[in-house]
Amino acid sequence: MQNIKQLIIKQFEGDFENLAWFIALFAIGEYLDEVIKSSEFLIEIIRLLMILSMIVGLIGSGLFGYSGTFKSDIAQADTDNGWGRLLQGIWQGSSTIITQAYVAECLSKDQNIKMINNITIAQIGGMILGPLLGIFINKVNFSIGTMIFKQDTIIGYFSVDITKFVKNKDLIAATNISEDEIRALYSQPPNSAGVFITMIIQVSIVNILSIIETMVAPIIMDKNAVITDNLNLGGNYTAGFFIIMGFCGLVSFYLFKKFYEEQKINKLSDRSFVFTTLIFGLLGSLALIDYERRQIYQIQLFLGFSLLSISYFIGKRVANQMFAKLIGINSTNKNHRYQIMMTLFMAAIRVSGAFWNIHAANQGMYLIFIVESCAIVLSILLMTLFIEKLSPHYSYLIEKQREILAGSDGKSGLINQRDMRLLETPEYQGLPMPIQQQSNNVRLTNRLA
Repeated sequence: MQNIKQLIIKQFEGDFENLAWFIALFAIGEYLDEVIKSSEFLIEIIRLLMILSMIVGLIGSGLFGYSGTFKSDIAQADTDNGWGRLLQGIWQGSSTIITQAYVAECLSKDQNIKMINNITIAQIGGMILGPLLGIFINKVNFSIGTMIFKQDTIIGYFSVDITKFVKNKDLIAATNISEDEIRALYSQPPNSAGVFITMIIQVSIVNILSIIETMVAPIIMDKNAVITDNLNLGGNYTAGFFIIMGFCGLVSFYLFKKFYEEQKINKLSDRSFVFTTLIFGLLGSLALIDYERRQIYQIQLFLGFSLLSISYFIGKRVANQMFAKLIGINSTNKNHRYQIMMTLFMAAIRVSGAFWNIHAANQGMYLIFIVESCAIVLSILLMTLFIEKLSPHYSYLIEKQREILAGSDGKSGLINQRDMRLLETPEYQGLPMPIQQQSNNVRLTNRLA
């Protein structure tokens, strides 16, 4: 173990090694929490779990924010700093699990749709709140016992998560298909090619957060011109970028929510949103591809990081939704196995990405963005060539179809125009149910009414 530690110190040298571990700790906590919370909980205790996770995150943010800045010598680094970072990761860890558990839009549970939207807003808003708190902390300088209130203590991330809950697995009465046929469709395994493509897409999206941390976080801890020659930027400079990126993510989320819920485009889907966010990420990477680590170009940083933040905030959620639909909503097809596999895979990518980005930054910033651009281009090509492989699982399509035909409230039987357009898409026409005929009947009934 000591030899490994010495090798890491030799490779990253001082601040680089410490920063790499710092980024990795967040990822470890994030995915550790996902594995722990991958078991199902009752909805009655979901709010309690959310409150408890918020308390854990608050403690983590406090430890990190008040424990002082980085130390070049790893032996002098504050233990509270690492624990704070780990707890912050645990706080955010369920963001992926909750999206997969809800399976996109919770299958007609309006109150749950509202809840997950509020969670996403709070999570993005937390990215803004952390730096704002950091600006305030930068104005004070005192200590209480071992807790140090001083400058250069920002880069806090405030995130709100919620734990997955049990979905209603009761089969709704079918129209003209037997329960045995339904169970056979439910038990079909997910498309393995689609799972692989989704993993590649997730790599290109999740790595964006490591890039943002790698590029922006070192600015305020650099006292020896290791990262940049602009030594007078201070913590507020970095805080400003986090705030701007947070607002960009927040605005883009509202636009996503508006278009998604109102279905302003007939063929709007998770796949089209993922494709769009990948384009944003590619443009952001290309904008920063000639970024020099020893100079800071403010317009270039603003443009590149704003595009990357939009790609990360929206892309992560929608890619998770797409994956959730892809693996299905019924445990008979062993979808949990795919969920755990994705969680472990992304954990490995997130942690290793932290070390790779720091190492690449030490060699040349262009390496980071060349690799990220290549990953995004590969994702775009795979989506373009094999888009049909990313179609939702039968279990999701059947449940969503039944929900729409039963009416959004389960009583009135009315179908809104957004749901009508959804039923007319090719993926729903392929189901063994007379959708087109029923859709026409509903149209005729609405016209007569």
